[in-house]
Amino acid sequence: MLKKFIYFLNIIAALGLLTSYLSPFIDPTLNSYLPLFGLVFPVFIFVNFLFPIYWIIKKEYKRSFLSILFLLFGIFAILRTLQFNNKSSLEKHGIDIMSYNVRGIHMAASNKADVKKVNKFIEENNEVEIFCIQEKRKNEKSVFSKVLNNLYKAESNFGTAIYSRLPIVNKGIVKINGNTKEAIWADIKTNSGQLIRVYSFHLSSNRISSATDEIIKKAKLNDKKTWYGIKSLFGKYSYYAIKRKEQIDILNDHIKKSPHPVILAGDLNDVPQSYAYRAISQNKNDSFIEKGSAMGNTFGEKIALLRIDYIFPQKIFEVQSHKVLKSDFSDHYPIVCRLSYPKS
Repeated sequence: MLKKFIYFLNIIAALGLLTSYLSPFIDPTLNSYLPLFGLVFPVFIFVNFLFPIYWIIKKEYKRSFLSILFLLFGIFAILRTLQFNNKSSLEKHGIDIMSYNVRGIHMAASNKADVKKVNKFIEENNEVEIFCIQEKRKNEKSVFSKVLNNLYKAESNFGTAIYSRLPIVNKGIVKINGNTKEAIWADIKTNSGQLIRVYSFHLSSNRISSATDEIIKKAKLNDKKTWYGIKSLFGKYSYYAIKRKEQIDILNDHIKKSPHPVILAGDLNDVPQSYAYRAISQNKNDSFIEKGSAMGNTFGEKIALLRIDYIFPQKIFEVQSHKVLKSDFSDHYPIVCRLSYPKS
């Protein structure tokens, strides 16, 4: 009887995994629940990995096939979450680019300690030529605006910016609405003489950090308030998944008109197994998939398994390296990659 019940749970877990495979392909405006399955995709992977181990230990080999088959069916989805690259292919010449949500509300240009800390961080990453920054505060209050003031720059009052050691020959703002308002773009002249267009974007936040902290601290599974809080978190995530879809539609329309090869870098506020990821990454490389390793998580505070920051170069670029830096002055980690010059 117990084995039958466990196999029933196995079937539920397998169906949950299958549903999470569908999440990137279904417009969240058509079904607001599917994004939730993509969000918990790593959990479904882990659970479906455990079931075959259990059945093999129990010598119920036939029952182990269910989860194994479902895992194999989604191998490409799994590789968007987990990678085993261990070699970079650095060339002498290339473009080094960083994307970093700096959580700038906690760092002020008037604070000498913050300025010193950011100066040291920039010096330690002196190979980076293009900094795509999100959530840096307004220009006059931002420590990053102060420290990187000597570079070419394109800035937004809503906290998104591009700073470049390479010349910026043109720049602009894309009104993407939502609670992050704007994306920034800049046409940059590389050392090879080619022009590229770089976008720094920050899509709508789920606005659940404080509520998540509260649930983690005070969660009681037998308390209705806990489950109400969890339901509220999922509801907000579904709502903002729709907002991000709308923002990506605007951004993609702008990208189509670019006269130059494009690189997108920023905070997607969504996971690889999401509609937002699929919509924004089409016809582009994901630097993590090309050269990253492990889970590549970029959100390092309460939910340490989330990869929500990305660099997406069009396929005309070759990704040579990808790394996540464990910087400690933001709830996000910066990502840095090197790209080849665009192939003609």
